[in-house]
Amino acid sequence: MLPRMSAKLPTLAGTMTPFPYSIPPGATLHEARKTMQEHGIHHLPVQRGDAILGMVATEDLLAAEARGDDFGSTSVAQVYVSDPYVVDLHAPLVGVVREIGRRRIDSAVVTREGKLAGIVTTTDICEAFADFLQEVAQPPPPGGSAA
Repeated sequence: MLPRMSAKLPTLAGTMTPFPYSIPPGATLHEARKTMQEHGIHHLPVQRGDAILGMVATEDLLAAEARGDDFGSTSVAQVYVSDPYVVDLHAPLVGVVREIGRRRIDSAVVTREGKLAGIVTTTDICEAFADFLQEVAQPPPPGGSAA
């Protein structure tokens, strides 16, 4: 049996993208697409003030495009997914990952004291998991003990 190597489990705070861009529900799909393209992102929390109303993702824009929606006049409010998965910044990452899988979704909105603090996506989770696996697989330092 191989000795168990210790590696620090990733946290939600260390995995999420902090200070995400967001968009108001009255913004147009054109504005949403432009924001996503300018910042290389695929998800935008939809907010009215501090209230998180939902999430608009690249997939929502693609569906709107396929329907022939006018991106200059159709608002984000007409296409966003309401009731997004919202988690507190201090939630254990393992629980967040399980719930994302259970819900078959690709992101969660992260809040701190009820205000938008970040977003965690399946891409963020995969990168954190890969880093964790790489750390676990590292050989012990020369002259060090693996146990």
